Amino acid sequence: MAYDAARDFISIGSADFTNVLEGDNAFQYTARTDTIITRKDSGGSDIDFKATDKGGTGQITVRHDAKSILKTLQALKQNGNATTIKRDNRNDGGERVQLTNVRIINEGQKGKSSDGQKDARTFMFKYEREIIQEGVY
Repeated sequence: MAYDAARDFISIGSADFTNVLEGDNAFQYTARTDTIITRKDSGGSDIDFKATDKGGTGQITVRHDAKSILKTLQALKQNGNATTIKRDNRNDGGERVQLTNVRIINEGQKGKSSDGQKDARTFMFKYEREIIQEGVY
């Protein structure tokens, strides 16, 4: 089954959006560290530690005509406020994820394709904690 943007829901703070992402891979995030960190003790044996850093970075790519989410993301970039972003992707193999203490760190370039159509905008962000449920649909 093909990706359907109308089955992909994004919440930023208390504002909800759907049909705004530019494709299935338009919402990506990566943790800064592994969940387990391994170090050597003085005898050369491995010691495993749970990583305390649960944060990471990511990006969200929205359609050029999704004006309400563009305004929300641009306002967050300008004022530097932290927010929570939730994604509920109800497409086959979709996931639910919640990222907390999200800060938009830059916004994508404004541009047009060779045929004059505006390009999608990609906003980069950093977050402090993620809660994920993969493959729920």
